Amino acid sequence: MGRRRRFVNLVVQGAGGLYSLRRIPANRLFYPSTRAAEEATAKSQESFMEEHGGRKHPGLHTMEMLEKLPRSTFAFEPAPVDRYHLRSLDFACLLGHESRMLTADNRENTVVFDADSSSVLAFPNLISPKRYNAISLSIINNDGSNNNNGLEPPPEDGLYVITRSPDVHRIKDGCFEVLNYSSSSSDFREMTPYWVSLPPPPFAGCMHAEITSYTVVHGTTIYVSCKKPIHSTYAFDTVSREWRRLGSWTMPFHGRAEYVPELNLWFGLSARHPYSLCAFDLLSDDSSIAAKPPTVQHTWVDLDIPQSWLPWNIHLINLGCGRFCVAKMFHSISSDRTFCSYSESDDGTIEDSDPIHGSFAIFTGLHMVRPRGKHDDVQMIKHKSIIIPSDKKISFGSVKDMGRRFLNLVVENARRAAEETTAKFQESFKAYVKEHHGRKHPGLHTMEMLGKLPSPMFNFEPTPWDGQRRHRNLEFASLLGNENRILIGDHSGHTIVFDADSSTVFAFPNLISDKGCGAISLFIKNNNTNRNISNHMWDEDSLYSADPETKDYCFEVLNYTSSCKDFRGRTPYWSSLQPPPFANYMHADITSYTVVDSSTIYVSSMEPDATYAFDTVGRQWRRLGCWTMPFDGKAEYVPELKLWFGLSVDHPYSLCACDLLSDAAKPPTVQQQHTWVDLDIPESWLPYNIDLINLGCGRFCVVRIFRHMADDCTGFSDYDDDDTMDSDPIQGKFAVLTGLQMVRPCGKDGDDQGGVRMIKHKSMYYNFWDYEIEWWTIRD
Repeated sequence: MGRRRRFVNLVVQGAGGLYSLRRIPANRLFYPSTRAAEEATAKSQESFMEEHGGRKHPGLHTMEMLEKLPRSTFAFEPAPVDRYHLRSLDFACLLGHESRMLTADNRENTVVFDADSSSVLAFPNLISPKRYNAISLSIINNDGSNNNNGLEPPPEDGLYVITRSPDVHRIKDGCFEVLNYSSSSSDFREMTPYWVSLPPPPFAGCMHAEITSYTVVHGTTIYVSCKKPIHSTYAFDTVSREWRRLGSWTMPFHGRAEYVPELNLWFGLSARHPYSLCAFDLLSDDSSIAAKPPTVQHTWVDLDIPQSWLPWNIHLINLGCGRFCVAKMFHSISSDRTFCSYSESDDGTIEDSDPIHGSFAIFTGLHMVRPRGKHDDVQMIKHKSIIIPSDKKISFGSVKDMGRRFLNLVVENARRAAEETTAKFQESFKAYVKEHHGRKHPGLHTMEMLGKLPSPMFNFEPTPWDGQRRHRNLEFASLLGNENRILIGDHSGHTIVFDADSSTVFAFPNLISDKGCGAISLFIKNNNTNRNISNHMWDEDSLYSADPETKDYCFEVLNYTSSCKDFRGRTPYWSSLQPPPFANYMHADITSYTVVDSSTIYVSSMEPDATYAFDTVGRQWRRLGCWTMPFDGKAEYVPELKLWFGLSVDHPYSLCACDLLSDAAKPPTVQQQHTWVDLDIPESWLPYNIDLINLGCGRFCVVRIFRHMADDCTGFSDYDDDDTMDSDPIQGKFAVLTGLQMVRPCGKDGDDQGGVRMIKHKSMYYNFWDYEIEWWTIRD
């Protein structure tokens, strides 16, 4: 017995190359029972025939009008290319389960979206592009059972993808390949998915070759028919991976046919008007070796099509257990005077005045049954039909340059709820404040507790990797041009971009080499706003990514144009750069880094203790001296104050500032008045991750992640000996976020009291407990 599908998945192309996934619940197309469907159809036909003197009607008045599509579940765009090239979605298909969809663009990039978990998975790239409207077929060898107790690898499932028109003008080599994966695992961890090139079909390379129909037979053989150079049908054995010719005939349907095991028949849409549903048995007369095509055993008209509707695309969608959705797209030409209102055709069918104009789609639910057992004829039960207009337009708002509005967090989530734990903590904390009222506290009682994180805007999973090899990691996450676009790179070098304003995912070029978990990234914007419009030239912005632990390809740059919302100024690409001079040292590690003069990158290393500068224009390294910058991690430049701000190395976890350009031959000096303590940290709090986030205009967010040492009974330590040593009410892992603003209250030049002043705003804290095991903040 097959499994019923819950949704009809639609991929809708909008303006500007934006694609979105819309899901129509399958029960919208079906009545509760066969009897209810038959009664509704009979009642509708009877009422219309009474009104129009016994004449038939195409059925429009019985259809439900869906005024707008279901809301988008997932939006994505193909990989950006320059304005001289087209970008397109080559195909979109389900991957082992109706909630997982794989998309591939014309740059070979693939992305998998899981609708149940609202997650995006970076996936291995195709070996070669497959061109628009490529054909995909799944062959599932894994029935979902796991009887080997993990001792044997699971059977491989296959997604076979072939170019629809592999003629002389297309790519012959690489037109056919298979994705091997395991559908039994929800996160593809049982085996690493990978693409394999397959032999092209025998007709590949022939003039105007095009596949007209295809299906799967015996669960292991793929049948394809083509009409040029001659009418032929071929079979591909997925086990031996060999092609053979079946005969000089084509299968009697258009596009894909679906096998229904309960009825032991194949179903497809007729290749001729009115594109009716038909059924046939591909193996009844041993047609695998026959010289004639299989015979159509049944034909049903699911929709009477008025002459004013011009069909331009049809699909048969298998919903399981003999249920189908027939999707037919039309363009109405009712305004043409050739078609008169309420004209009657030869068969008595009324051509009424068309209430739909422009392009639209009709989705019809059908159920194929044998009413009286397996030896009875197959009967079509027509259920509901819905109409969806397809003339929607999509527009995007503009984004202005300003201080950042959001703090972006990347959370690795083990998917375990913590509401009960959070509630218990709130109760214990309130009791603590009441009990210790009046005594000095490091500031917890002045902080706002963040009961739960904001709802996720976007879920991402690194490229699947089997558990026998290594862990899947997110290596870095960085803003790309503005705070709404986030680039993510994983352990396999795959990158994707998420646009928070439009909730859209972009497939992006792969890194030349992965950068490791300690990767750093720096964004440098080309501030030249003079663009050569006549020559369509755009200035390139750059995102630099480095990992000093690797010797080869440890430093590279992404060149792209941030001025275009869809990156269409130029095609983004990664370039390998000269590695830093200390890359070959055994324990080389970048301790601090920043951007100077908008074109030079400063980095300090511990082995050796030195600071180096990388000129992004000349692309050369030079040694500045045997000193290191006084920061831990990244430093941020504030042009209004002409100072660099970072977290101090000498005064742990405190904010400090200095001028890196005062004298490049010696280490920059941090004056005492340019060090600020924004948070008193108890001894029982063990910090293991600290970030300084630049929010623009002298505003910062200091993010500190702590682990409470439960065995430490010393409680709170304070700078004043008279203060009470209290037990820490926070348990486990937690984060403290503090908003700071740096100003010169006495004018541009400051005064003798220190000039720059820190204004501390709000602080909030959040308990991780056990279910979030990692938290990253996105800087650039």
